[in-house]
Amino acid sequence: MRYPEYIALSLFFFGGAGYFIRQWFKHRHKIRDIILTPTSPIGSLLNIKKSDGRIVEIKGSVVATESLLTAPYTQKSCVFFHSTQKNKFKEVYRNMAGERATKIYYKVSEELRSNEPFFVEDKTGKIAVYPQKLEIEGQWVRKIEKPYPGEIIGGFGSSCVATLEEEMILSPKRFVYVIGELSHNERGAFIGTPLDKTRTALISVKTEESILEENQHQIKIYIVSVMAMIIIGLICVAMAI
Repeated sequence: MRYPEYIALSLFFFGGAGYFIRQWFKHRHKIRDIILTPTSPIGSLLNIKKSDGRIVEIKGSVVATESLLTAPYTQKSCVFFHSTQKNKFKEVYRNMAGERATKIYYKVSEELRSNEPFFVEDKTGKIAVYPQKLEIEGQWVRKIEKPYPGEIIGGFGSSCVATLEEEMILSPKRFVYVIGELSHNERGAFIGTPLDKTRTALISVKTEESILEENQHQIKIYIVSVMAMIIIGLICVAMAI
């Protein structure tokens, strides 16, 4: 074997192919769940006494249960918020060819996420939604990157070069798409995260059609990425021997 270092490089690309394959399955599963789950009038779900883990889909407007929440960064009124602060790092290193290279990565320094339930309402009624562990695609109200005076000038190593502040909310009266598990407690019916983690649980301000379109587009990107990673990995193996 002339260049054994290319074997290690090939394993990197094969590992990348494996990651994209897992993402392909995840998005394909989401598309299937959304297509196979019909939209239910909320009023019909309120009359179901026992759901047995049934996955349901609803569309309606967001309504606060009691008082509105206040998003911590922007101070906007909402029923849900997810706020994060991240440190942006730049790492300078030598690659396998001995050349100087850089990569950027992020570390979360603060994450705030509300867990208070809220209602979704249509013409037939309203039902509680519990946001814990649900995938939520809300409205971005803050995305700010501030330079941090810590960048390495020359040499090698990692340094923080910026801080990133992001905030996403669900505002009252916003029309949303919801898919999740229908459950019951002492307060009545609600929609939450399925016990089976492989099933889709999502709240989105996007339409069902746009969600499907975006996921189908992402699947095509993953297919191309898998093929590219495998071809490059095979080239590295051939170069090694």
